[in-house]
Amino acid sequence: MKKRNPVRGLIVKGRDYDELKGKNFWRIVTQTHLAEYTKSQNINLAKIFSGTEFAKLSLVSNKAED
Repeated sequence: MKKRNPVRGLIVKGRDYDELKGKNFWRIVTQTHLAEYTKSQNINLAKIFSGTEFAKLSLVSNKAED
């Protein structure tokens, strides 16, 4: 079974949040676009991921990666 690399980012609530959540899909702004999203709140910077792709969720600090 192939494992995916960790996804680091922020789950955002768009207008379709409840619909996506019901289908186990999540709109996530990845760490790459997080600074831009924080300034613009542009939901188009997010990608939709299937919840079945994740084995666990973890809280991480809001610091930029080295």
